[in-house]
Amino acid sequence: MKKFFLFAIMLCVWTLSVAQQICGGPKAGLNVANFLGENFKSLKGYNYKFGFHVGGFFNYNFSLNFSMQSEILFSQRGSTYKYSYIPVPPAAPNTTETTGAYTLNYIEVPILFQLNFADGSHLYTGPVISSLITLNHKYETITTTPSLPTPVTTISVESGDKDGYRTTDFGLCGGL
Repeated sequence: MKKFFLFAIMLCVWTLSVAQQICGGPKAGLNVANFLGENFKSLKGYNYKFGFHVGGFFNYNFSLNFSMQSEILFSQRGSTYKYSYIPVPPAAPNTTETTGAYTLNYIEVPILFQLNFADGSHLYTGPVISSLITLNHKYETITTTPSLPTPVTTISVESGDKDGYRTTDFGLCGGL
């Protein structure tokens, strides 16, 4: 019986000491993203798109000054664009203006190594793996023809076609 109580006391002490080293909770924030690369250099109308991320984190303190944090996040990225097409005569005098947005939804898993400072701030860095789960492309095209009294508007939404997109991204994350 003494061994059982000794074991129970040691288990309680160990649990309390580990509990001070482990924490976790929810996480949310904003993303700002744009398309970059060889395929987008000739397209001048691409701009930044705001998105969000939401999920949770788990942090383990190895010491007072060093810890590791793993997260799992739903993250929204993408780009917006706007361009106009005005034909050169003698083509038809129609003008076309297209505005749209790409929204790419990812599941991200960053593994961050943190240096913890006495003032409560952290310096962190680590790898991130992201998996593309959905893709949406919504755009609106307005064609104006001088012979018609009102412009013709076409609104289109495309979803799910991930061809031409990397479905897995590897990256490096860092910050203060």
